Amino acid sequence: TTEIYTLSLHDALPIYFQPLSITFVSADMGWVLGSSGCGSNTCPAIVVRTLDGGRTWTRIAAPPTSLDFAGDLQAGGGVSGLRFANPLDGWAFGPGLWATHDGGLTWKQLTIPGLPGGAVAALEASAGAVQVVAYDGNTTFRIASSPVSSDAWLLSALKVPVGAGPVPEVQLVLQGQAGWLLENDRVVTGGARLVGGTWQTWQPPCLDVAGPALLAAANAQDLTAACDVGVWATPQGEHLYRSTNGGQTFVETGSQLPVKGISAIAAPTTSTVVAAVSGPGNAIELVASSNGGLTWTSVLVTGPVQVIYLGFTTATQGVLITSDSGSRTQLLMTRDGGHTWLPVQF
Repeated sequence: TTEIYTLSLHDALPIYFQPLSITFVSADMGWVLGSSGCGSNTCPAIVVRTLDGGRTWTRIAAPPTSLDFAGDLQAGGGVSGLRFANPLDGWAFGPGLWATHDGGLTWKQLTIPGLPGGAVAALEASAGAVQVVAYDGNTTFRIASSPVSSDAWLLSALKVPVGAGPVPEVQLVLQGQAGWLLENDRVVTGGARLVGGTWQTWQPPCLDVAGPALLAAANAQDLTAACDVGVWATPQGEHLYRSTNGGQTFVETGSQLPVKGISAIAAPTTSTVVAAVSGPGNAIELVASSNGGLTWTSVLVTGPVQVIYLGFTTATQGVLITSDSGSRTQLLMTRDGGHTWLPVQF
């Protein structure tokens, strides 16, 4: 069945709005998915929009579903993520899937052909196409693509194994017409690469290091991987690897990094890398490098919190969402390439 929901654009923002996912299509226009801080896993989804780079926000229509704080790929139809490709086309997902093609005036619940009941693990849009990674309920992740302006999904024949660990996690990174999928299940277990509009088998970095990896792409050719080498065998710390040919080959940057416990990474330019790492006293520390990861500077210490998301819209404008032990979330933004971060008021 098709469900459509509408809401007046002039509805007021809720008190104690808790951001969960953020997406920008330009330095000025962005959306945030969140809740009113109701304190349960069945909070109704709320979407707010900014037209001035996060300085002011307006509530718009949200899909008639709940937030999914647990991210359980086995059950549930709520959402935990939000992405827009342009001012009109957007998606709320994880594990459910909803789409809008009128800027959030109306939302429609979707099912991907060939994956009935498939739980969406990741979604990103770039170069006029939206890519979805969904768990098939068995042993693999599948990838489906559609033009952003329609719901014409095509399921790739490629399958990415889930792995043997207890908590499979998928990363989906797009830059222009290039894309990469990396799957961690305690350790790196597999991947896929988008080439010429087709997903192909890809051997991601750090398959043999007995630890997980995180990806960040500055452009279609420059890809950075942070790998926790030997964490499930003989710990050797965090190491950084870089590809300048779209992920075909990687070369280690320097030696072991002077940080530990990288939980998020972003690469707004080919030389700038920003990472969230374990700080003193269970805090989270943001560190930045202006030389591709050779040296690092502390730019923010916050916590104790968990990093939900770290990303950049432009070379200078970035976003950070954190969550504390009481599941209270906060959005921070930088406008100077990650050197300073300020909380956003809703």
